[in-house]
Amino acid sequence: MVLAVTARLDQELSDLLDSLRRAIQPNSDVEPGPNYPPHITLAVFEADIPPDHLTERLRTLCRNVASFSVANSHFGVFPGEPAFVFLAPVVTKVLLNLHEQVVGALPAKLIHQHHASGCWVPHITLASVRENAGGVLDTILCNLDEYKGKVVGLDLVRFPPIEILESFPLSPASERFPHS
Repeated sequence: MVLAVTARLDQELSDLLDSLRRAIQPNSDVEPGPNYPPHITLAVFEADIPPDHLTERLRTLCRNVASFSVANSHFGVFPGEPAFVFLAPVVTKVLLNLHEQVVGALPAKLIHQHHASGCWVPHITLASVRENAGGVLDTILCNLDEYKGKVVGLDLVRFPPIEILESFPLSPASERFPHS
């Protein structure tokens, strides 16, 4: 089993992205998504680490981090079999700092290479696609400006299958979205 730390999104954005996932699912080329809310994966740990090792570090980290706005600027596809369709959040100093703090909680050699500092691509996976992603991408493009909300906490999860081991709320904040 693998451990990961994910950034939990507020309920309104999560519901909106779940609706988008459901709109994509009828496409016959789309594989069923995970039974876990939309999120931004901050770190995946390659080694077999006891969850207790991360729990206290994440709890301490979250006491000093306020919830923050996140807006998605575009979508993309990680190629492969299957390909993964995702929304890409605007990369802000706050998001990068949170990522750095999470991956800094353990030695770099334990972090999966795609989540290491300088290699991480923040994204919210929407679907895995076996073949033609055309219809999926059209669905995403319809309302791209609407997919914004807040990061409100972190989850420590184990997978597969996905199991939330512990949730850590971020402190409330009154931050507004930056003007375009």
